[in-house]
Amino acid sequence: MNETKIMRIFTNHIFLLTLFMAALLSSQAQNTKVAVWGPSVKKGSENVEAIELSIINSRFRDAVSGMSGIELISRTDVDNILAELNFQQNGLVTETDKKLLGEMKGVDIIVSLMVAKGYGYINIESSFIDVEKAKVVGRTQSVLAKANDPLDLAGKCVELAEKLTGITSTSSGTS
Repeated sequence: MNETKIMRIFTNHIFLLTLFMAALLSSQAQNTKVAVWGPSVKKGSENVEAIELSIINSRFRDAVSGMSGIELISRTDVDNILAELNFQQNGLVTETDKKLLGEMKGVDIIVSLMVAKGYGYINIESSFIDVEKAKVVGRTQSVLAKANDPLDLAGKCVELAEKLTGITSTSSGTS
């Protein structure tokens, strides 16, 4: 890996952490409101089982809710807004639609999750969506978990949440 690429990766990671920390600090005494969007399955992916999506959703949300300074918007609130607006979590919702979702709940940050499965692995990608700008900011983070291994998948969700935010979660991923 050349030095320029390493510096670009380092710069992107610092930018992402700075953005997240700025959101935490700007909320002053209040927690940063975070909504989780997804997980959505990437087109062309092998069949992702409902249980795999459920583990990803619940363990990632548990990890984020176990982080200091974060208020996780409930899945029910997000789903109700999606239903009201006739949105579908199929990966075809525009960034402007996600901005509207964030504004309706007073969300500071939306975390978008995408899942792909193949060759015996599940790849989970996450990124921050800046609600004010309605676009993805910073560097997308991802983890690779073994398919058919719920404990590995659960642990990787916690790892992903920590990589994305730079904050250690109190969730172990296995509870």
